[in-house]
Amino acid sequence: RREITAGEQVAAREMQGLQAIEAINIAYVGAWREDKLYYNGARLAELVADANRYSSSRVMIEGDIETVSNHLVQGSFNANDIDGLLSVLSEIYPVEIDRSEAGLVRIRAASDRAP
Repeated sequence: RREITAGEQVAAREMQGLQAIEAINIAYVGAWREDKLYYNGARLAELVADANRYSSSRVMIEGDIETVSNHLVQGSFNANDIDGLLSVLSEIYPVEIDRSEAGLVRIRAASDRAP
């Protein structure tokens, strides 16, 4: 159990339980209203969940899911340009983005090439 006040946040992670209380950046709190996505050490899996809220294509991680999901993301992205956001991932992380199937975007470790 944690008690927080205005300007603070606490995260709960399945395996680690409640995390330490941290100050929040007030500018990020309502960023979604301006179509901005901000990440400060979020797992790539969280970015993918957000991408699925904004994208007309389904975005999924496949192959070495645990490794790819756990890449930590830091930065801000335009929620109206999910395709651009996904393209940047392959420049930052050892992942490849597969758009070969209409309506589906697959993210996998660069070494996990599909047969």
